[in-house]
Amino acid sequence: MGTLEKTLYYLDCEAIVYHSSSVAADTWHQPLAHAGSDIIRKINCNKAVIRGMIPSDDGKLCEACLEGKMSRKPFKTVGEIRSKRKLQLVHSDACSMEVDSIGGSRYFVTFIDDFSRRCAVYFIKHKSEVLAKFKLFQCL
Repeated sequence: MGTLEKTLYYLDCEAIVYHSSSVAADTWHQPLAHAGSDIIRKINCNKAVIRGMIPSDDGKLCEACLEGKMSRKPFKTVGEIRSKRKLQLVHSDACSMEVDSIGGSRYFVTFIDDFSRRCAVYFIKHKSEVLAKFKLFQCL
C-alpha cells in the first residue's frame, strides 16, 4: 500500500536487490530496455540494486540499438513523382476474384494515368486480355 502526503503518493515497499556474481554491466543492457551504460551506472551507483555488478564500458555495440538509431531518406512526395505527359507513367493492377461475375469474368484490371489521374477498371475472363484492355485505355 501507500500513503498520500499532500498531492504525492509514497509506496510502502522495499527495493528488490538482485545478486549477481561478477556479472558485467552490459549483461543488464537488454533486460533494462536497452539502457545506456551511464543509466545502468546511475541505477547501481551505491551497489544497492545489483550486487556484484562489474562496471563495463568496453565499447560493445548492441545490434538492436544500432538498428533503432538508423535513419533513411524520406520517400518522395506525390508532387515529385508526377509524370510530365499523358501515359508516361501508368499504374496498373490485375486481381482475381473469388466468385465469377455475372458475365463470367474471373479477374479485373485497373489502370491509372499518373499525369491525368484518369482511372479505368475492366473485367476480364483471362489474364491474357490485359494488353487489349490497356490498348483500350490508351485510346480513351
